[in-house]
Amino acid sequence: MLSYVEINGFTTSTGAFYPSLRLSYEVFGRPLGSPAPVVMVCHALTGNSNVCGQDGWWNGLISPANVVDTDKYCVLCFNIPGNGYDGFLLGDRYTDFTARDIARLFVEGAKKLGVGRLHTMIGGSLGACLVWEALAEYPDFAAQGVAVAGDWKSTDWVMGLSSVQMSMLARGDGGMYDARMMTMLFFRTPQSFRDKFSRTENTDLGVPNVTSWLMHHGDKLSGRFSPDAYRLMTHLISTVDISRGRGSFETAVGPVRSRIVQVGIDSDMYFQAYENEETHRALIAMGKDSHYLELKTPHGHDGFLIEFRQLQDLLRPFF
Repeated sequence: MLSYVEINGFTTSTGAFYPSLRLSYEVFGRPLGSPAPVVMVCHALTGNSNVCGQDGWWNGLISPANVVDTDKYCVLCFNIPGNGYDGFLLGDRYTDFTARDIARLFVEGAKKLGVGRLHTMIGGSLGACLVWEALAEYPDFAAQGVAVAGDWKSTDWVMGLSSVQMSMLARGDGGMYDARMMTMLFFRTPQSFRDKFSRTENTDLGVPNVTSWLMHHGDKLSGRFSPDAYRLMTHLISTVDISRGRGSFETAVGPVRSRIVQVGIDSDMYFQAYENEETHRALIAMGKDSHYLELKTPHGHDGFLIEFRQLQDLLRPFF
């Protein structure tokens, strides 16, 4: 069930002032305010606060007796304002916000709810990027940050893909459908498509099965997501950069006292694993408590939503 908290007097990094912003959130497991450690989950690009339980998108990681054990932890997840899950959309104001602003809102929301310090801040994809932004902005608010299939920066590859999607969205009707179909190509891999489809045909539609699968994902997102929300999310994932305004990556992470855990995906075509490895080496050179783990899968970026057994094995030592 959605709950709400008001953030008053918020100025975004672009200079836009909001007298009040209402954040929606959900809590799972142990209640807020109990002695239980708090785990904040940052949702992915088309995700929401429903991380576990009925229709939970990360049930494979968060549930009773799981890695993030809801019998042990209080699990808190905010909705990115404007994702539409609570009915709120930003419309043309989406450019007011960057990924850093969302991370700030999440942490300020947690503080307003009485959270003094997080046990863990964890997220996948865009959610992982928000973890990085929060670590740089609040160097000791989380005992550890766990970034799965994400990065501290929007790479040229991510920004380029976002630009193409934004062009599609600007066309209006059908733009989101096309953008989603194209993006699914980058969320999987050629090998995963070969294994899944083997050049077979959907005889009912008279098209290759890979085409009908892409059409299904375009339809599925169009049925549950607003083009305004998709435009916001696509914009946000192109604005990630913890070094912005701080000079360099090293300057940005210098004050961070949290443990940093990265999970790269060996076949990820969206956020490449070698970028995570480079970041890990830089952190180790700085004397940071850094850990790099790698999920091995033919499924690419979406592996963090598919390979739950492997993800459980990788992360269990940190919980």
